[in-house]
Amino acid sequence: MFKCPYANNDNPCDVKIKLEVSRYAEEEALETFHEMQSELNFYLRYIELLKAKLLEHGIDIPELEDTD
Repeated sequence: MFKCPYANNDNPCDVKIKLEVSRYAEEEALETFHEMQSELNFYLRYIELLKAKLLEHGIDIPELEDTD
């Protein structure tokens, strides 16, 4: 644990602990984000390929309705 530079006791510094926890959480979030972004890009390319094949065979692509 980190010793607090602002206190004269051996208790860990809350600020340092919170900073380390925040850094770890940020690393985990970024890792998850990049994995999800990569997967979404894969599916987007796949959808574009399917759309091209449908149009190539004269099949119209229906409009997607907004569900919001």
